[in-house]
Amino acid sequence: MRNLVMSLIACLLFTFSTSLLTAQTGKDRLYQITTTEIHPSKLRDYEKAVTKLGEAMVAAEVTTVELHTNRTNDLTYYYAEPINNMEELFTNKWIPIIEKVGEKKFMDLFSKVLACEKTRRDDFYLYKAALSHYHPSLKGQSQNYRVWNGYQIKPGTQKEAEAIAKEIKALYQKHDIAMNYSTYVGVLGENNNIILGLETAKDALTYAQQKAKADKKLWADSEFQALNTRLLAILDKMEIKRGYYLPEFSNVPGVTKTVAKKGD
Repeated sequence: MRNLVMSLIACLLFTFSTSLLTAQTGKDRLYQITTTEIHPSKLRDYEKAVTKLGEAMVAAEVTTVELHTNRTNDLTYYYAEPINNMEELFTNKWIPIIEKVGEKKFMDLFSKVLACEKTRRDDFYLYKAALSHYHPSLKGQSQNYRVWNGYQIKPGTQKEAEAIAKEIKALYQKHDIAMNYSTYVGVLGENNNIILGLETAKDALTYAQQKAKADKKLWADSEFQALNTRLLAILDKMEIKRGYYLPEFSNVPGVTKTVAKKGD
């Protein structure tokens, strides 16, 4: 039972930071993504429970696991934990943390988190640096607003999808589009036919302004129109979600020093 509980908590627990998921722009990187739906009536209890768990970890000086937390407007939380090597896929990094916090205390706090959950699942996504776009004018700016564009493509069309993504990036560069986006490819799970485009901005208003300018330039280009036609031909389904990165529920070893309060 103890091993089962420990396997359940992998990739869920988190403390606190000011780093962004999209900061990893140098090379491809694998992420384990835990998707958690919360009972709406338990939202405040959930975040309170998570905060107390994070405080206990900070107090025990065991904030050693990197974790990036996002929440969409439908009260779904996404926890992204980087997998730095294949060995980490088979290693429970939380065991020494549990031992240092104290197993009973840890499990008591964690049980309050679990009590607020409705559903949870794990997926793996590979960040593709060559298919991602970052405009130099936005370097160093806060980018906590998120728009996820999920493309479910037809089986066997991943190479075509990645070729399209590469050409779209080239057009963003050609037209000097002042936006940031990261591209992720689903791997190792049921979402291995998913291409995810994560757009970021300072806030919702800034995103809308940037998107309007980008669309005006891109849709006037016949190459972009042709790429859109190619994309639609291999697409089974598209889903868009909006939300925010939550630095107060994230952790970056060596960066996080204290518990961040909301609004910091």
